[in-house]
Amino acid sequence: MAHADGWIRAYELLEAGRDLPADLRERVMSNRSGIGETMLHWYAIEGDADVVEKIIGLGFDVNTVNSFHRTPLFECATIDRWEIVALLLAHGARTDVKDRNGQDVFEALEDQDKHDKAERLRKLVAESRSL
Repeated sequence: MAHADGWIRAYELLEAGRDLPADLRERVMSNRSGIGETMLHWYAIEGDADVVEKIIGLGFDVNTVNSFHRTPLFECATIDRWEIVALLLAHGARTDVKDRNGQDVFEALEDQDKHDKAERLRKLVAESRSL
């Protein structure tokens, strides 16, 4: 899996606190990786929370899905990126989006015997609703 055109440069600029040139912003907002991931998917999995916040600020839909019909939150909950999960929830990420197997994130975690992760996600969802 590789970065799509412009993602690394955009990340570097955002990390440095700089604005993206209009052409670069347009490019990173519209392109996807070979498995349908957006820049938000990629860096939600790989990046720092402060830069992910800036990526969301560019206008990315936090509920966009990849080729597996998984949202950034779905991917992050699976790999213990809890700070990013909380950030995505704060920006309106949904937990009811079904993947290509017809499971929402809770069902997928439970099906993989990751009950502790499902419980942690439930707590984060409850906390985000109380804010």
